[in-house]
Amino acid sequence: MNHDSKSMDPLEELMLRAYPNPTRNGCPDAQVLGSMAAKRVSREDPVWEHLWKCSPCFVEFVKLRDARAAIKRRNQSMIWGALAAILLIAVTLGINRMISSRHSDDPGSKVANRYEAAVFNFEGTAEGEVVRGAEPPPVQSPALQKQRLPARVINLTVYLARGSDDGPYELQFLDTKNNVLASATSKALIDKGLTSFTAIVDLSKFLPGEYSVRSRMLPNGAWHTSTAIVE
Repeated sequence: MNHDSKSMDPLEELMLRAYPNPTRNGCPDAQVLGSMAAKRVSREDPVWEHLWKCSPCFVEFVKLRDARAAIKRRNQSMIWGALAAILLIAVTLGINRMISSRHSDDPGSKVANRYEAAVFNFEGTAEGEVVRGAEPPPVQSPALQKQRLPARVINLTVYLARGSDDGPYELQFLDTKNNVLASATSKALIDKGLTSFTAIVDLSKFLPGEYSVRSRMLPNGAWHTSTAIVE
């Protein structure tokens, strides 16, 4: 092994050549030298006296010592690399958690998550059941499918009739006298050919029974109607 004289102590550089021992008289074996390089041999041990006066042993000792130091440096680099990776992951998770927290702090998200989810479908609304104008259709309509909704405040997803445009929509629940008991407005979006919107609707004071449900695009689109059974 070549030693860089610029990086070695001058005394060590001298000891590498100053005490030749061609017959290797009194030299410890490689295991003892390895223990010395690993600092597992007491400085009071006489073997150290031999090392300081035997260049061949000192050469082997330096090789073993430097090899252990190189392994230690490599291991430390790996540890620091692993710690840096862990820190990066922790920072990334923290940022993601902060972003998620901001989203969850959004008033709309909090309101939506607070209530039971439900679905109402206008997709099967028959063409003859589309009423144009402001007057609501008759509540009893056997041609329309009756859907069930819970008598509570719900986060309602409304699927509109096929071909409906996106944009602002109005939703109304009516009694048998065509009185509007609950209403909501929301913006509909089109996803995979389906137009839908979500709205918070309070049905908590509704008596069990059938109610007319209608929706139209604002400001004066055609009403699409169906029947809901609130229970």
